[in-house]
Amino acid sequence: SLVTSTAGTYSVILTNISTGCEGASASGIVTVNPIPAAPNAGTDTTYCSSWTTVAMTVTGAGGSYTWYSDIALTTFLGSGGSLLPNNGIGATVYYVTETLLGCEGPASFVTITIQDCDITVPTAFTPDGDGVNDYWEIVDLDNVSADNVVMVFNRWGTKLYESKPGNYASMPWDGRFNGDALPVGSYYFIIDFHSDKKDPINGIISIILE
Repeated sequence: SLVTSTAGTYSVILTNISTGCEGASASGIVTVNPIPAAPNAGTDTTYCSSWTTVAMTVTGAGGSYTWYSDIALTTFLGSGGSLLPNNGIGATVYYVTETLLGCEGPASFVTITIQDCDITVPTAFTPDGDGVNDYWEIVDLDNVSADNVVMVFNRWGTKLYESKPGNYASMPWDGRFNGDALPVGSYYFIIDFHSDKKDPINGIISIILE
């Protein structure tokens, strides 16, 4: 018998166990392939539940990859160089191995965290030009929703403001319409996340002057 953990090519000659005689013609070559190293499973990532998740991508020596949900590598999730994580709230660890020349190596892992994010929507602001509270700051909106759109209307339904999709922070509402300051009063807003996971928010935003 041949027992070895060292990769390489070995010549094998069969021997009759009962007589101890070496076989004259029963010989062959046995090749022992190395076990591949653990692949790179990617970077730990955190998403808000309203975001669209991106497939995890593994890199290695060019073999085949197998994904598992447990450290014992008993629960198969999929195969291939990428895998889309689930979108359940909480942290999930994904394990991936590489198989090269018939040998499966050890696993590496990546953790994907899904958070139930929320935003803070002020009910009033003071666009009086004093440098304090001059903009309607909606904290964390762009972090929570990559596709959000904010709209503001007057009491007659005229649209006074609409944000750039997913980029409210670049141009938050300053209480103006067509460059002119709007009067003190209450205005109607809609925050649309453009997601089937999070309903739009609507309400009243008030302009006040101190």
